[in-house]
Amino acid sequence: MNIPPPDTTTETKKIGLFGGTFDPIHCGHLRAGEEIRQAFSLSWVEFLPARIPPHKTDHPPSEVAHRVAMLRLAVEGNPYFRVSEVEASREGISYLVDTLEAYREHYPSDVALYFIMGMDSFQEIATWHRYPALFTLSHFIVITRPGYERPALSEVVSEDVAASFVPCQEEPDCLKHVSGHRIHFQETTLLDISASRVRRWIREDRSVRYLIPKRVWEYVQENGLYASRRKDCDAVD
Repeated sequence: MNIPPPDTTTETKKIGLFGGTFDPIHCGHLRAGEEIRQAFSLSWVEFLPARIPPHKTDHPPSEVAHRVAMLRLAVEGNPYFRVSEVEASREGISYLVDTLEAYREHYPSDVALYFIMGMDSFQEIATWHRYPALFTLSHFIVITRPGYERPALSEVVSEDVAASFVPCQEEPDCLKHVSGHRIHFQETTLLDISASRVRRWIREDRSVRYLIPKRVWEYVQENGLYASRRKDCDAVD
């Protein structure tokens, strides 16, 4: 399943899994992953690019090989970041429940999984394949913005699923599932960057400096992604 092996030099107990299309990976993704890794004392964070995202049918993503390559360039130099090809190498639609089941089979029970996602995606989780099973397989960390108002869980999932959660007694922005897994709502630094905006600005020959890592920008140019026509590789630091 191409799941990265455990780090045998340290005690592995908590692994972050950051899902998404990453078309392309940008600095907002990287900063959120760094803040969450530190806040939850994660052993590392694995970025999981989806081969065929089930909820993004408005436009086909770039070839998954390109997205994986850009991710690998972006995480170079950070010993706490990894790239997993679990979904990239699996044929068909990338269903999260299949991925989490594969991880649970791969790692011993004392290794906790933390799936990282944005609030927008979380509010659509009831449309995900076999979504009630997700909460039995992993903790969830939902990225929020400063000053956000969290919707009631019953507004996001069915009433019977919502009834399987109770508030965490020791943590205000947390819900505990009957399985023992938790949903944490975690505020991160607001970096108003979206992959769709990056793609659009590249098409329009607008600067994306400081929005994506320099090596990712160079890869975009070298491979002609997003209809880029710019050739100044020093446009991004």
